[in-house]
Amino acid sequence: MKIGLVFLLLIPGMVLGPAAAAPAEESVTVYSVPQSESAKAAEYWTPERMRRAKPRKMPVRPEKPASTQASGEEEIRGEPGMDPGGMPGEKSPKRRSKPAMEPEVQKADATAEGYKYPPPQNTFAVPKEYYKTYPYMAVGKVFFVEDGEDNVCSASSIGGNAVITAGHCVSDGKGHFLEKWVFVPAYIKEGKTPVKPYGTWPATDFILFGSYHKGGDIGRDVAFAVTKNNDQGEKLSDVVGYLGFAYNKSRVQHWNMFGYPAVEPFNGRILYQSQASYADKDGSVEPPTMGMGTTQTGGCSGGPWILEFTPLNDTDGNFVFGVNSYVYGNQPKLMYAPYFDDEVKRLKDRAVAK
Repeated sequence: MKIGLVFLLLIPGMVLGPAAAAPAEESVTVYSVPQSESAKAAEYWTPERMRRAKPRKMPVRPEKPASTQASGEEEIRGEPGMDPGGMPGEKSPKRRSKPAMEPEVQKADATAEGYKYPPPQNTFAVPKEYYKTYPYMAVGKVFFVEDGEDNVCSASSIGGNAVITAGHCVSDGKGHFLEKWVFVPAYIKEGKTPVKPYGTWPATDFILFGSYHKGGDIGRDVAFAVTKNNDQGEKLSDVVGYLGFAYNKSRVQHWNMFGYPAVEPFNGRILYQSQASYADKDGSVEPPTMGMGTTQTGGCSGGPWILEFTPLNDTDGNFVFGVNSYVYGNQPKLMYAPYFDDEVKRLKDRAVAK
């Protein structure tokens, strides 16, 4: 038997050692709602309880120090990507290639300098006739119970049975999950009776960052809920479609943001839309969050920030890149959203796959 000899050629200055380790994945908390609770959640939410539910208290941080304000200049830490959305029942949605080698294109009305407070914005009620069209029908209201009190937030369908919302609309940030959690897409209240055109969808699982669930990390205030199939065996996305998802993009963007604000002058009965561009970056948290102007109030928490908004049954666009998260006490008309990077993408994929 011949034995081969292997020679290692050392190049001057070369140091042998272990390969560089990949960045460690962040801790993720996954919670399965007891089947008995999930089964009874929809029954709990009677029209009367929905009418009386109060908006979830939105996190309000102390007065914002000037040192946290920053421009949009930044280093994107991962490869940018955009997962397509889909119409109800669509099995093969349009596919968009990742713009890995393409420069970030800034909208004409989105500048890296941002805006001084209060930033420009346009907030208005979504016309009722739009509720039965995509992508509006993929946005809805969340109902849940915390410490015996009925509360509401906003959220949206993101694929499969998955729903994307704010972390504080799933967890209290102190290690406790919210109870009797349901998603009602395209919710609208006309007269005394709430209208639920696409039904009530109880949660079966929650997926979020451990740093938010146990420590209230505002930079990771994003969460995913997984709902059960309806009585016809359909998934949520089969019924209302689902929004696309963007990650590792520049913060310098123009958004159409949605939510159900319920604190005066709003009442939580209908869906509102805000149009605004990048205003600020909050570098006091990690990863730095993004700010845009809006007059929406508590109750809009968890509502989606949508890039490339294309209304009325068009799936070539509508990418979620942020959710309503928090404000500063001295700047209530400047809303912040967590930044979506590879870690948020990992959570999203996990939720959609359930």
